[in-house]
Amino acid sequence: MKISISGFYGSKNTGDEAILRSIIGLFKNTYNIEKVWVFTLHPENVTSQEDIEPVYRPNFGPKWPKTDFKRTIQAVRSSDVVVIGGGGLLQDAHSNITIVRYLQTALVAHWLNTPVVYLFVGIGPINNPLNRKLTSKFLQLANAVIVRDKESKDRVASLGVNQDSVSVSADPVFSLRSSNSEDIKEILNDNGITQDRPLLGVSVREFGLTEQRISELANFLDYLASTHNYRVVFIPFSFSGSDNDIVTSRKVEEQMNNDGHVLSKEYRPETIFGLVGNMDIVVGMRLHSVIMASASQTPVLGISYLPKVRDTLTQLGYEEDQYIKDLNELSEENLRSSFDNILNKEGKYNEKVEKNRRMVQESIDSLDLRPEPRTKYQLTKISLLYLFSVIILSISEFISLMRDRGVIDE
Repeated sequence: MKISISGFYGSKNTGDEAILRSIIGLFKNTYNIEKVWVFTLHPENVTSQEDIEPVYRPNFGPKWPKTDFKRTIQAVRSSDVVVIGGGGLLQDAHSNITIVRYLQTALVAHWLNTPVVYLFVGIGPINNPLNRKLTSKFLQLANAVIVRDKESKDRVASLGVNQDSVSVSADPVFSLRSSNSEDIKEILNDNGITQDRPLLGVSVREFGLTEQRISELANFLDYLASTHNYRVVFIPFSFSGSDNDIVTSRKVEEQMNNDGHVLSKEYRPETIFGLVGNMDIVVGMRLHSVIMASASQTPVLGISYLPKVRDTLTQLGYEEDQYIKDLNELSEENLRSSFDNILNKEGKYNEKVEKNRRMVQESIDSLDLRPEPRTKYQLTKISLLYLFSVIILSISEFISLMRDRGVIDE
């Protein structure tokens, strides 16, 4: 089997690289994989793995004409399936043009009669009416739509998509395996982190983390270090641009009175998995810090900065008083309360994790990958809608950017 995969890969984000490794691993459990093409903005950063061939696919903007269209068409035509996913690709919380970026590959696949599967995707929030309409039309053309949580399925239903073609699975990273425990201990020792005290892992990201919220979080970590004798270890998940977790981790650590340790090296997803699993408890903003902790049977106090974190915690069986439901509730008092509730309530998280591992593999095993030819009328109609959407959404995104930079007034 040959596969083309389109997702947020090569951008130095541990969660997305873990998703890629997991999807390929799940397919290899069922099929004989000959070739995998991965569409990416940064071919040089795609994790080195056997049988992977990166294909350059920039975002819409000045670099878009440099897209490797020839190799894109060759890869899609040669593939037995085009995978869109996994992760939170179909949302416009960060940008109006995120969704059209990923639907581009699906459009090529429909013209070439290559099966399209939306695999382990998180849906929403989708606020722009044009994005909602476009997403609905494309999902209805897919061979399968497999979402990672029930809330995403509900959002698909709100788009008017037939629910018979949509199934709920889980995040594929539940199937990932961590690095050797001895390697993890060596990394901790190299970073001066001894295990003479219980370890508290912390995952933060810049998104929505104001100075006040940083102060509240730092005070809470000081409380745990002082009263529960935790050694605080910051585990970054993203290493590029303004979303660099090392920078954000240091901001929090600088506000603490107690010493914290910020891991400053970029590690493979399996290694990060092992580091998270070696903690005694985790405080996590990043979705995959929550997933890796749960998969390692490590208690986690999740901080939901977007619905996807809350959705996953709900799926795992955490109650509302055991995590921070949104950033407006991020305070030392609420963090303390959630922490106490995690310690005092016995959860059945292990059962949920095993169920998720089974579900993600069953999702691959049950795929129907027979081509479903579309009429030229269908393809022309959705192509015109797509092109119209790209133009309007790109203009909207440009205006928003100019407003943010103060070039034009509100």
